[in-house]
Amino acid sequence: MEHLSTEKKACLVVRKYLRDKYGRGVVVTEDRDGADLRVSVGGKETEAIEVKGTATDEIAWVKLKVSSLQSYRALKTRTARMYRVVNVESARPRIFILEFGTHYDLVPEPRWAVRAASRAARSYPLRGTPYRYDSPYYAVAEHEWNSVSE
Repeated sequence: MEHLSTEKKACLVVRKYLRDKYGRGVVVTEDRDGADLRVSVGGKETEAIEVKGTATDEIAWVKLKVSSLQSYRALKTRTARMYRVVNVESARPRIFILEFGTHYDLVPEPRWAVRAASRAARSYPLRGTPYRYDSPYYAVAEHEWNSVSE
């Protein structure tokens, strides 16, 4: 399990929680319409779940992000709930079931993608390299720098 991402581990924790809660009648599938999981109990769909995991032992609101517009819409319209799994790396993870408007709000913020520099920018070997001058006054006549007091 150590090779899985934090989010995948969190989804496994939520799946186990749902199996323990509902028993054999639960069917948990991956969802592509704005949530991570879709839950059916006894053939009846009950909820869509957006799963967010963290290795910390607290909710870590600052790190909690919703990146897709579909997830944003599902949470905002309350067609999906957010399950925040904390301590996902430990033997005793915990789940917080969060409701939009009651426990959290969604605040837009800008994001920027980071990509490798273009080939042209990397073709100049000294670009971005600090210059070092061992003798910065070498080309200047020494007698011009001496102070003469007469």
